[in-house]
Amino acid sequence: MKSAITLTAAACALALNTSVADAWTMGVLTDTQGAGQYPLVSTRLMDPVVDRFVNHHQIDMLMSVGDLSDRGTQAEFDLWNQHAAPLYDANIPMYIARGNHDVKTESEIPAIDPLFGPVTLRGTELWDANIQVPANPTVTPGPGASYTFAYENTFFINIDVYGTAPSELIGWLTQVALPTAALSGAEHKFLFQHEPWFGKARSGILAADPATELELLTGIAQAGVSTIFVGHDHQYSRSVALDPSGDVLLNHIVTGSNAEKYYRLEEAPGPNEGQGIQINDRVGYSIVEIDGPLVSFTHYDSFAPSPLDTEPWTPEWTVADRFTFASNGDQFFVEADASFAGLGSTSPNGTVATILDGINETYETLTTDPDPGETPQTFTLGQIVNFAWIDATDETLSDILVLNGLADEANGIAADAYTLQLSYDDTNVSDETALIIAFLDEATGQWIPAIDGNLGDADSAAAYTIDTDANTISVTLDHNAPGTRFAVVPEPATALLALTGLAALARRR
Repeated sequence: MKSAITLTAAACALALNTSVADAWTMGVLTDTQGAGQYPLVSTRLMDPVVDRFVNHHQIDMLMSVGDLSDRGTQAEFDLWNQHAAPLYDANIPMYIARGNHDVKTESEIPAIDPLFGPVTLRGTELWDANIQVPANPTVTPGPGASYTFAYENTFFINIDVYGTAPSELIGWLTQVALPTAALSGAEHKFLFQHEPWFGKARSGILAADPATELELLTGIAQAGVSTIFVGHDHQYSRSVALDPSGDVLLNHIVTGSNAEKYYRLEEAPGPNEGQGIQINDRVGYSIVEIDGPLVSFTHYDSFAPSPLDTEPWTPEWTVADRFTFASNGDQFFVEADASFAGLGSTSPNGTVATILDGINETYETLTTDPDPGETPQTFTLGQIVNFAWIDATDETLSDILVLNGLADEANGIAADAYTLQLSYDDTNVSDETALIIAFLDEATGQWIPAIDGNLGDADSAAAYTIDTDANTISVTLDHNAPGTRFAVVPEPATALLALTGLAALARRR
């Protein structure tokens, strides 16, 4: 028979060093298409973002999801390169996808696709002459302007849907690019292109054929691709691709807008999609921080000026969305009113994390704004929950769980009440009743009792429940800031540590 021990909360402060060698940072630049008073390239929106990449975030490399310009003329590419000069000067390699506006001046090539019938392909003469893909690391070209490459511990696939027939592109993707990714040995695999699979301002590239969409997305996920980055819709959304059982295949991120056009939300989620975030009418960019198995994604945005406004624009950047996932973790999509119970993950070293109970009572309902004559659709966003892992340290009795996605709002802290259970290693533990689950205050490196972070939805008098036979400890919580790190730690031995922990918690709030 299992024994259960109840332990009240106590303050805890323990230091942690979780640094991993070879961490690096990628900037994601979305559409910079011009309009209004800036008809070629939206330079007034692009310039502050480039400055942030170079001088604030000091990124190591840049990914662009295309539509650099409005019509892809020589003058526009000259202007774009001029305003990208700080990136060139800082020797930041740029890997760029081609957008539908970037090909408007390219040559037209009529063709017959054996599966899709007549198509018009676009040449790459202007693109190749103006957009130089870095020579190192080695880039392997594909059809049209597609290519693959490896950078640090990550393998990238760039898809160009304009330069080759669809069946040829699908053949290259499934028979060349994805097998190469699967065999690359890379910790992470990303795919980037211009047009979304899950469109928001217009239909996704395969929305009319959801069976083929699912087949391709499944193959992409099976090759190890965790995330698809896209542009085109001039808004920000974060979704996951789902298989028929509701399991998550991969992330799909429409990366926002730096364009002088702001499109409406016209499309509800499709049958293979679970959507968690939607943001319209903002200017934004994203930062991806990769540290070993961990990927931390942050989307920044600011109010958007009118395209007809010629006044100087000074952005007010705020964190709009932030989450962490990992190659060693697990991911789930939870609809509104659905239970969190049963979500869980096992670390590479055997620590088990399980959510025992809780209901997603966060209801963010959106209604599409389609073209006249079309019927609006109303839908409710779900929550995308991620479990990721960091190895245990000398201060922890479990591996460190990086948990996010339970908060009621993107980049929020407050969450619907849930019970988190972690297993622990009882080797050399003299008193298992003196263990707690704690979260890390990353600003100070201090561990704070998880109960002390509760905000009121969970019982403030809640206790830790320890099963010494199963070596598990659980606690009911109502907070989950993005990327919160949880671990099992010993109860502190001194009141001084308790006071230090409470002070750190006050800073977090």
